[in-house]
Amino acid sequence: MKPTKILTGLAVAFLLACFVGMPAMADTISFDGFGGSFSFTNTSPGSLSVTNAGVSYIFDQVTGAVDSTVSGTLNLTSGSASSTCATSNCTVSFDAGGSLTIVGSDSTLGISSGTTLLSATFADGSATFSSSGSGTFSGDLADIQLNSIIANSYGLTGLSGSDAETEFSVSFGSSGFSGAVGTSGVTIAEAPEPSSLSLLALVLLGGLLFMRKKVFA
Repeated sequence: MKPTKILTGLAVAFLLACFVGMPAMADTISFDGFGGSFSFTNTSPGSLSVTNAGVSYIFDQVTGAVDSTVSGTLNLTSGSASSTCATSNCTVSFDAGGSLTIVGSDSTLGISSGTTLLSATFADGSATFSSSGSGTFSGDLADIQLNSIIANSYGLTGLSGSDAETEFSVSFGSSGFSGAVGTSGVTIAEAPEPSSLSLLALVLLGGLLFMRKKVFA
């Protein structure tokens, strides 16, 4: 077999691998809202909780538009605190565990009230508290269960903890580590498909073995 035919075969194999291994466009959505209350127990093992945070809509991050109206509440409890702090200027880390749920209705998708829209646990988390009266909490999610109607509507089927995060902006009350929730949001994304590089390597290896057999036959 001529070298030009070998190079042509490799080029075709490369293009085929890239095409087959290319992941489809996946959607990313977020549940957003405001209100509710939070508290943090600054002990070991302490935890942070958010109660009755409002969820008002689903935001489609691919189209950049609000396209689903939600009337619901978000409640969460973090995992155990693995570090504590003596003042309100601090950063706290949380271990895996805890829970997050969003319960409510979605009038756009025809989901009735009292339905669990999302549930998950935390893979990890962290919080910052400032003496200026502000703070944040964020955590990567695991064991994600998204309502099937919402999942089908946005094409979200293979969810992964590494692709979901929840963040909160909070303001402090006068009693230390507790107060009102400013805004809240939970972002859910499709898990990436396996890297096309592995598939590419297999296809190229197969092509090389096939052409080697032809050359030395």
